[in-house]
Amino acid sequence: MVTSGKVRINVNQRFALKYAADAHKALEARATSGSTVLTIEPTVHRSFS
Repeated sequence: MVTSGKVRINVNQRFALKYAADAHKALEARATSGSTVLTIEPTVHRSFS
């Protein structure tokens, strides 16, 4: 369904795996919207501390 476009996934935050603790803090603080994804490759990191 995702590939057909019937279901859309809103990925709003991406964190490199090494920043998983920061992603968890953002989720706990409800400082996120949409889905939060951990990536294996480095991405832009935003701190929510």
